[in-house]
Order: sequence, then C-alpha cells, then structure tokens
Amino acid sequence: MEQTNTAIDTRIDTRTCTCYPDEGPIPCPRKFALRDCWRSAVLDETQQHIAALKGRDRSPLEQRLLDYLMRVREALGPI
Repeated sequence: MEQTNTAIDTRIDTRTCTCYPDEGPIPCPRKFALRDCWRSAVLDETQQHIAALKGRDRSPLEQRLLDYLMRVREALGPI
C-alpha cells in the first residue's frame, strides 16, 4: 500500500539526538548534524562572552574583542 504525502509528513520522529553531550545545548534540540550542534555551541559561548564584556568598563583591547564577537554572532545567525 502506498503512503500519501500527508501520512509521511505527520510521522513522529523517534530518533534520539545525535549531538554529543559536549557539542550542543541542553536539552538537545534534536539536531542530527554535527555542524548544527557545533554552531549552536559556538553561538552560546559567543553570547556568554558578549554578555560578560558588555556588563563592564572595557579596555581598548576588550572593545576590539567585543566588536569581533558581535561579528561572529552575526555571521552564525539564528540556528
């Protein structure tokens, strides 16, 4: 018997997440590609550093680092 597109589209995905625990956020958003897990982890860490730098007076070197991290966050974009 042939399945229709609607039957295929409504199947529930029962696969477990393939993110290695150190690679992705917790709880894992059920990503199945290492690249997505890596991007998510880098974006989370970048945002943590940005928050830490924004919350204090910065030296010129720290300001350059903040500018760089802001560009990294923009390049990673939403996941």
